[in-house]
Amino acid sequence: MLKSATTPSRKPLPASLSGDRKKTNYIKLTVNITSMTIKNILYRFNKRTNKFISGRVKFYLLFNILIISMHFDLHAGVVVTDSIEISGTYRIYKLFLPSGYPNLMSYPAIINLHARCSNMDEHITYTNMNAVADTAQFIVAYPLGLEDPNDPFNCMDWNDNGRHTWDDVAFVSALISRLVNNNKVDSNRVFACGFSRGGFMCYTLACELEQKIKGIAVVSGGFSINPLINSLRYSCQSVGSKPVLIIHGTMDQDVNYAGYPSQFASVDSVLAFWENKNSCLMGSVFSLLPDYNTSDGCYATQINYNNCRMKHLKIIGGGHSWPGSQGNILIEIPPKNLDINASAEICKFFKEQFNTTSIKAEQLTSIDISISPNPANTEINIVFPSSENTGIEILNVMGQVIIKAQNKNKIDISNLTNGLYYILVKQEQNNYAKKLIKQ
Repeated sequence: MLKSATTPSRKPLPASLSGDRKKTNYIKLTVNITSMTIKNILYRFNKRTNKFISGRVKFYLLFNILIISMHFDLHAGVVVTDSIEISGTYRIYKLFLPSGYPNLMSYPAIINLHARCSNMDEHITYTNMNAVADTAQFIVAYPLGLEDPNDPFNCMDWNDNGRHTWDDVAFVSALISRLVNNNKVDSNRVFACGFSRGGFMCYTLACELEQKIKGIAVVSGGFSINPLINSLRYSCQSVGSKPVLIIHGTMDQDVNYAGYPSQFASVDSVLAFWENKNSCLMGSVFSLLPDYNTSDGCYATQINYNNCRMKHLKIIGGGHSWPGSQGNILIEIPPKNLDINASAEICKFFKEQFNTTSIKAEQLTSIDISISPNPANTEINIVFPSSENTGIEILNVMGQVIIKAQNKNKIDISNLTNGLYYILVKQEQNNYAKKLIKQ
């Protein structure tokens, strides 16, 4: 198992860049580093001066680069660039914050990993996930891999199976911790998705960051085999239940659907592995999805598994690509399916895992309802601002509705486990919310 590393403290970006203050408009501010990444700037500075850049110098260098490279865009939300130091190396990532951020009490997040020989900027454009995430109110992080020193083209890559010396698991782990601590991300709603080698990395994260990654979606990616024992990654043998969405073309010429001996397993073997981990009941439901685009040379089918959180979108005749993506990238191999949008399917799948009801921060400051006692043990009494028709929902911290009631002042909470909950009171004119402690 790859060893983890802690993230040293660092001076945060100004609120106007980090997204930590409430936005007064929904114009997207995109940070575009065009000529070279900050990583290369820091690397060259270190190499020429032969000394380590201090955190303060690094911060001001990063800040000025960000200021210079800002430009306005027509989309909603905001994109910022930041870095984390892992074992002496600054690792770069971009962060999409949806419109209205930070109005909600907490946000779900997706770690979206680019393919080998691609990068975070290209991946953002290619997948166009920000447009979907803005509507679904997801925060999306786009980490940047590191250059493969053995590749003649200096391709960016991930260390998904110990092929390199750097620690991508530590990088993503530190990134998740920062998102939870600084960006209002709910630690129970953090997911990972990736394309091609980024998909390989998703399986590694699911296994080695089991407590932090709550579900994965893999597009044209493989599950590495341990060549010593000819089985799926040994570090995954003890992993528990995990929501898994797999999108893969049957004619993928790069990551073959049937697998490759001693390198990665077949898609069918991977599905069987996760069926077992998720304790799925026998059998699955197959459906043929509409073939909206008959000129793309392929069509999509869907397989849902009984009584478990798994789905497989099998692209019949599909190649090595991200379905519904914009344009082409170097590693894409057609046919590309245009009947479905992988980014939309991924956000939909992850949202199904928590079925969240959004609560805005200003609702929780409302003084128009009262709850007593609070903390409570067996029963609570709710006083409404008016006698109009009133719906009541009690939600857990993941946004899941645990109790529903209508026009009731007294609610039995004796069956709830101890912890924090939210009470949402819905009336025709207003919604109100309060925190509840069950003890």
